[in-house]
Amino acid sequence: MEKKYKTYPIEEFVEDREFLAWVLKGSGDEEWEAYLKGNPDIREKAIKARQIILLLRDKYELMDEKDVLSLWKRVEKFEVDSRHQNRTIRFRSYLMRAAVFFVIVLLGSLAYIYVNDHEPGYRFTSALSENAGHKSKIVLADGEEVILDSDDSRITLDEGLQLKIDESKSIDLTNKGLDRANKQNEVIVPFGKRSELLLADGTKVWLNAGSKFAFPSRFPDKQREVYLEGEAYFEVSHAKEYPFLVHAGDIDVRVLGTHFNVSAYPDDHQIETVLLEGQVAVRREGKLGIFRDEVLLKPYQKAQYEKEEKSIQLLDDPDADVAIAWTEGWFQFSKESMATVFKKLERYYNIKIEVKDDFPGDEQITGKLDLKESIEEVMPVLEDVAKINYTIGNGKVYIVKK
Repeated sequence: MEKKYKTYPIEEFVEDREFLAWVLKGSGDEEWEAYLKGNPDIREKAIKARQIILLLRDKYELMDEKDVLSLWKRVEKFEVDSRHQNRTIRFRSYLMRAAVFFVIVLLGSLAYIYVNDHEPGYRFTSALSENAGHKSKIVLADGEEVILDSDDSRITLDEGLQLKIDESKSIDLTNKGLDRANKQNEVIVPFGKRSELLLADGTKVWLNAGSKFAFPSRFPDKQREVYLEGEAYFEVSHAKEYPFLVHAGDIDVRVLGTHFNVSAYPDDHQIETVLLEGQVAVRREGKLGIFRDEVLLKPYQKAQYEKEEKSIQLLDDPDADVAIAWTEGWFQFSKESMATVFKKLERYYNIKIEVKDDFPGDEQITGKLDLKESIEEVMPVLEDVAKINYTIGNGKVYIVKK
């Protein structure tokens, strides 16, 4: 840890990049805890600064940029008006200083988050293409990699922190020192594979092809948080006092106990959340990181987040069951564009589908495919439904319009 912290007042702690990263994201948690424990003279100031940051984050989470600008203008006007008055009133002087300090703290926090606006809150350690033999794997928090031999693997983490894989492997996370709440384990599922997880709190998670999922060995007391890149269906165990939060790209999905599907592939233009049971809140991080738009979903509704426009649209979805058909080995589509159908098949079968440049990819089709069959068996069915011609060769499917 740097020596500069020994001379820091509370204000500088609040604006310090590394200190903010620890408070807001848990970065360097062990180092900070050890440093403050060994420096009791600094600890008191750091604790106060931490409380200020967390207070601002919670209190102004739903505040938009216009509100921040308005607040700043009011403080400036107050300062100017005070300067024009000859008399000095101790109370007003304290009030002005407090207001200015408040804005400095707020803007300092926002500046940090703004600089890091394009950085995800969690970085996965593995890329999909790095899997040996293109098999699914678990990357434990200590870096150990465990290859999953099954195409449809099943992973169970019980309350005793025993991690069981396909009933054939068992890993004791406690003995490995991975029982801390801030230790993240990852499941990496390449294209053409799937995986099912049972978390220690009873939540079930189905991971679709081409997905990454991070979860702690043990959830902390106040909140259950996981990270998703790709697609997953969740059946969250109900615990009113412990909200469940899914971080998926630019959005967060907050639930208490419910059934829902999230599709958040990096190369898709949208992030889609479909609710089947219960209630969820989908919220978007704004420009400054802590400001969010939020929509509440009821069963058989979906929230579509457009990445380019950075907007959320709430839609009724009477065919919401279609969104989770993949968990049962079916691909159901209702008025789905051809381009979307092809992309989903590419992920599911880990095969490249090439179409002619003039192919009308925006045409919509409705149908049902049995994904338990091979791509060679699925394509004739799709050929009839979509009125296409196809050939398969060199690990690719070539499509032309009939």
